[in-house]
Amino acid sequence: MPPPKPTAISLELAEMREVPGTFGDHFRVIDALPGVVPVMTGLPYVYVRGAPPGATAYFFDDIQLPALFHLALGPAVVHPAMVGPIDFYPGVAPARYGRRTGGTVAGQAAFRPLKPGIHGELELRLVDTQAYLAIPFGEGGRVEVAARYGYPGLLTKLFEPSAVVQYWDYQARATVPLSENTNLQLVALGSF
Repeated sequence: MPPPKPTAISLELAEMREVPGTFGDHFRVIDALPGVVPVMTGLPYVYVRGAPPGATAYFFDDIQLPALFHLALGPAVVHPAMVGPIDFYPGVAPARYGRRTGGTVAGQAAFRPLKPGIHGELELRLVDTQAYLAIPFGEGGRVEVAARYGYPGLLTKLFEPSAVVQYWDYQARATVPLSENTNLQLVALGSF
Protein backbone atom coordinates (compact mmCIF):
# COMPACT_ATOMS: atom_id res chain seq x y z
CA MET A 1 0.00 0.00 0.00
CA PRO A 2 1.53 3.38 -1.00
CA PRO A 3 2.04 5.95 1.76
CA PRO A 4 -0.69 8.60 1.99
CA LYS A 5 -0.10 11.82 0.10
CA PRO A 6 0.36 15.05 2.07
CA THR A 7 -2.91 16.85 2.45
CA ALA A 8 -3.12 20.55 1.83
CA ILE A 9 -5.74 23.11 2.59
CA SER A 10 -6.08 24.83 -0.78
CA LEU A 11 -7.22 28.43 -0.79
CA GLU A 12 -8.52 30.09 -3.94
CA LEU A 13 -8.43 33.81 -4.64
CA ALA A 14 -12.15 34.41 -4.03
CA GLU A 15 -11.92 32.84 -0.55
CA MET A 16 -8.84 34.85 0.39
CA ARG A 17 -10.42 38.18 -0.53
CA GLU A 18 -13.49 37.53 1.64
CA VAL A 19 -11.66 36.88 4.92
CA PRO A 20 -11.70 39.94 7.23
CA GLY A 21 -8.37 41.12 8.60
CA THR A 22 -6.18 40.14 5.66
CA PHE A 23 -5.49 43.79 4.74
CA GLY A 24 -5.27 42.84 1.06
CA ASP A 25 -2.45 40.31 1.64
CA HIS A 26 -3.39 36.84 0.51
CA PHE A 27 -0.90 35.13 2.82
CA ARG A 28 -2.55 36.57 5.97
CA VAL A 29 -5.57 34.28 5.49
CA ILE A 30 -3.52 31.49 7.10
CA ASP A 31 -4.23 33.09 10.52
CA ALA A 32 -7.89 32.05 10.25
CA LEU A 33 -7.32 28.34 9.55
CA PRO A 34 -7.79 25.47 12.04
CA GLY A 35 -4.66 24.53 13.99
CA VAL A 36 -3.12 27.97 13.49
CA VAL A 37 -2.64 30.50 16.31
CA PRO A 38 -1.01 33.89 15.75
CA VAL A 39 1.80 34.84 18.14
CA MET A 40 -0.18 37.99 18.87
CA THR A 41 -3.35 39.37 17.31
CA GLY A 42 -2.45 41.28 14.16
CA LEU A 43 1.03 39.76 13.78
CA PRO A 44 1.41 37.53 10.72
CA TYR A 45 3.61 34.98 12.52
CA VAL A 46 1.85 31.82 13.63
CA TYR A 47 2.11 28.66 15.67
CA VAL A 48 1.04 25.70 13.53
CA ARG A 49 -0.15 22.76 15.61
CA GLY A 50 2.15 23.85 18.44
CA ALA A 51 5.29 24.36 16.33
CA PRO A 52 6.85 27.82 16.76
CA PRO A 53 6.74 30.42 13.96
CA GLY A 54 10.37 29.71 12.98
CA ALA A 55 9.40 26.15 12.05
CA THR A 56 6.88 27.31 9.44
CA ALA A 57 8.23 27.80 5.91
CA TYR A 58 6.86 30.18 3.28
CA PHE A 59 7.22 29.62 -0.46
CA PHE A 60 6.22 31.60 -3.51
CA ASP A 61 6.24 29.67 -6.78
CA ASP A 62 8.42 27.01 -5.08
CA ILE A 63 11.03 29.62 -4.07
CA GLN A 64 11.54 29.75 -0.29
CA LEU A 65 11.15 33.21 1.17
CA PRO A 66 13.30 34.02 4.23
CA ALA A 67 10.63 36.43 5.50
CA LEU A 68 7.10 36.79 4.23
CA PHE A 69 6.21 40.21 5.67
CA HIS A 70 7.94 43.58 6.02
CA LEU A 71 8.60 44.95 9.52
CA ALA A 72 6.54 42.26 11.27
CA LEU A 73 3.28 44.18 10.81
CA GLY A 74 3.83 45.30 7.24
CA PRO A 75 2.55 43.89 3.97
CA ALA A 76 3.73 40.69 2.31
CA VAL A 77 6.93 40.86 0.25
CA VAL A 78 5.02 39.61 -2.82
CA HIS A 79 2.52 41.90 -4.55
CA PRO A 80 -1.08 40.56 -4.27
CA ALA A 81 -1.56 40.64 -8.07
CA MET A 82 1.29 38.12 -8.46
CA VAL A 83 -0.19 35.59 -6.00
CA GLY A 84 -2.57 32.87 -7.13
CA PRO A 85 -3.87 29.91 -5.11
CA ILE A 86 -2.17 29.10 -1.80
CA ASP A 87 -1.66 25.59 -0.40
CA PHE A 88 -1.24 25.29 3.35
CA TYR A 89 0.26 22.07 4.72
CA PRO A 90 -0.37 22.02 8.50
CA GLY A 91 1.46 18.71 8.83
CA VAL A 92 3.88 16.91 6.57
CA ALA A 93 4.40 18.73 3.26
CA PRO A 94 5.67 17.24 -0.01
CA ALA A 95 9.41 16.48 -0.03
CA ARG A 96 10.22 19.38 -2.39
CA TYR A 97 9.51 21.79 0.49
CA GLY A 98 12.07 20.19 2.80
CA ARG A 99 11.69 18.77 6.29
CA ARG A 100 9.64 21.00 8.56
CA THR A 101 8.21 20.50 12.01
CA GLY A 102 5.71 23.32 11.52
CA GLY A 103 3.49 24.16 8.62
CA THR A 104 4.33 24.99 5.04
CA VAL A 105 2.62 27.80 3.15
CA ALA A 106 3.08 27.51 -0.61
CA GLY A 107 1.76 30.36 -2.72
CA GLN A 108 1.56 29.76 -6.43
CA ALA A 109 2.00 32.36 -9.14
CA ALA A 110 -1.16 33.85 -10.59
CA PHE A 111 -1.68 33.39 -14.31
CA ARG A 112 -4.78 35.38 -15.07
CA PRO A 113 -5.71 35.67 -18.73
CA LEU A 114 -4.43 38.90 -20.26
CA LYS A 115 -6.14 40.86 -23.01
CA PRO A 116 -3.94 42.61 -25.58
CA GLY A 117 -2.29 45.77 -24.33
CA ILE A 118 -0.57 46.88 -21.18
CA HIS A 119 -2.41 46.36 -17.88
CA GLY A 120 -1.54 47.62 -14.45
CA GLU A 121 -2.56 48.99 -11.11
CA LEU A 122 -1.23 51.62 -8.75
CA GLU A 123 -2.07 51.86 -5.06
CA LEU A 124 -1.15 54.81 -2.86
CA ARG A 125 -1.55 54.33 0.88
CA LEU A 126 -0.55 56.34 3.91
CA VAL A 127 2.56 54.20 4.54
CA ASP A 128 3.46 52.81 1.10
CA THR A 129 3.00 52.89 -2.66
CA GLN A 130 2.76 49.78 -4.81
CA ALA A 131 2.44 49.16 -8.53
CA TYR A 132 1.88 46.19 -10.84
CA LEU A 133 2.32 46.05 -14.62
CA ALA A 134 1.54 43.18 -17.02
CA ILE A 135 2.52 43.16 -20.69
CA PRO A 136 1.47 40.32 -23.01
CA PHE A 137 3.61 39.57 -26.07
CA GLY A 138 3.67 37.06 -28.91
CA GLU A 139 1.57 33.92 -28.67
CA GLY A 140 0.96 33.54 -24.94
CA GLY A 141 4.09 35.26 -23.63
CA ARG A 142 3.94 37.78 -20.82
CA VAL A 143 6.11 40.00 -18.66
CA GLU A 144 4.91 41.06 -15.22
CA VAL A 145 6.61 43.42 -12.80
CA ALA A 146 5.54 44.65 -9.38
CA ALA A 147 7.17 46.91 -6.84
CA ARG A 148 6.40 48.53 -3.50
CA TYR A 149 8.11 51.27 -1.53
CA GLY A 150 7.17 51.81 2.10
CA TYR A 151 7.77 55.03 3.95
CA PRO A 152 6.37 54.51 7.47
CA GLY A 153 9.36 56.52 8.69
CA LEU A 154 7.49 59.70 7.78
CA LEU A 155 4.95 58.88 10.50
CA THR A 156 7.53 57.71 13.04
CA LYS A 157 9.43 60.99 12.65
CA LEU A 158 6.47 62.66 14.35
CA PHE A 159 7.41 60.76 17.51
CA GLU A 160 11.17 60.23 17.01
CA PRO A 161 12.87 62.65 14.61
CA SER A 162 15.99 60.49 14.18
CA ALA A 163 14.06 57.31 13.27
CA VAL A 164 14.66 55.79 9.84
CA VAL A 165 12.06 53.20 8.82
CA GLN A 166 11.50 52.09 5.23
CA TYR A 167 10.98 48.96 3.16
CA TRP A 168 10.75 47.98 -0.48
CA ASP A 169 10.29 44.91 -2.62
CA TYR A 170 10.12 43.93 -6.27
CA GLN A 171 8.99 40.95 -8.32
CA ALA A 172 9.50 40.26 -12.01
CA ARG A 173 8.30 37.29 -14.04
CA ALA A 174 8.69 36.58 -17.75
CA THR A 175 6.92 33.62 -19.33
CA VAL A 176 7.61 32.39 -22.86
CA PRO A 177 5.71 29.38 -24.28
CA LEU A 178 8.08 26.87 -25.90
CA SER A 179 5.39 24.39 -26.95
CA GLU A 180 1.76 23.62 -26.19
CA ASN A 181 2.64 22.04 -22.82
CA THR A 182 5.97 23.73 -21.99
CA ASN A 183 6.79 27.23 -20.79
CA LEU A 184 10.09 28.89 -19.96
CA GLN A 185 9.71 31.11 -16.91
CA LEU A 186 12.20 33.51 -15.33
CA VAL A 187 11.41 34.86 -11.86
CA ALA A 188 13.22 37.53 -9.83
CA LEU A 189 12.33 38.52 -6.27
CA GLY A 190 13.89 40.96 -3.86
CA SER A 191 13.06 42.89 -0.72
CA PHE A 192 14.59 45.17 1.89
